[in-house]
Amino acid sequence: MDCVDSFMESSLQVADVVDKMDQDWGSLACPSTDSTSFWKHEWTKHGTCSGLGQHNYFQSAINLYQNYDITTALANAGN
Repeated sequence: MDCVDSFMESSLQVADVVDKMDQDWGSLACPSTDSTSFWKHEWTKHGTCSGLGQHNYFQSAINLYQNYDITTALANAGN
């Protein structure tokens, strides 16, 4: 199976996490705000090597974001 072509092939795979992904992990790239393209890139570049399925990969990312103050850590690292 080609993992790139299979990205969100069935929206049911990640349907229960899409709202949370939109809230916490949307695209910030200018000029595009197409989060689906961003998530496809993240899945293709990182998720396919994670050993996780799409749902578990994105749910794990959401869990990490909720459990760690990443924004503050990145801000502090930039000082």
